[in-house]
Amino acid sequence: MQKRITIPVVIICAMFLTTGIALAAPRDITSKIGGKANEVFKIVGGLITKSLQVDGNIQVNGNIYRGKRAGAGDKNPLTVADDLKVTGTITSAGLNVPATKRYAGTIDIAAAGEVVTESYTTGDCALLPVTYPKVQRFHWKKIAVPEAKVAAYPDIRMYVKASITAPVAPSVNPFTGVADLWMPAGSIYMSPGYVYYFFKAVQEACNGTLTPSYFTSGEYQIVVQ
Repeated sequence: MQKRITIPVVIICAMFLTTGIALAAPRDITSKIGGKANEVFKIVGGLITKSLQVDGNIQVNGNIYRGKRAGAGDKNPLTVADDLKVTGTITSAGLNVPATKRYAGTIDIAAAGEVVTESYTTGDCALLPVTYPKVQRFHWKKIAVPEAKVAAYPDIRMYVKASITAPVAPSVNPFTGVADLWMPAGSIYMSPGYVYYFFKAVQEACNGTLTPSYFTSGEYQIVVQ
């Protein structure tokens, strides 16, 4: 009697072990998955594939990771190798877009620009008052921006610190924080590899007096997207 009971028990245990191994091991599918039109397939376990083409919409109810499920901060970031359009909102603890570059620097506004253009007034200084403007010189800062290309200019925006005019006593300057005020640069031009910013105009009178006008305190930032 003991032998008759022992043999079926051993067979049942072997079946459980074999079934468990078969369920745990992944199964390679080398052909198409058959199905009817508009039929929905539900994958209960994981899906590993070398490439995937989706002609319709994708709905993800969980997280999306690349590589290990370590999330943000690991060495396997999610890469999107195409244009990305988001019709909703993006919530991020820190948004770092590698395609965006920033160039920051300072301008010596007391010095002459790398490029200076001139505009002369009409009239003879010998017949005009000594304070009459003889020539206007426009000073441009030349800034190297390798992304500036004639074939396809990227979105280049420049911001500068505002020019600061000291208040005349006993008036009070209402813009106490003007030194930290950034504003879009009013005049910039581009050539291959460079951005030019008009930062100063100097008027020369008939008697040689120079009157400069500044459009920045000297700090700038250029954003390339």
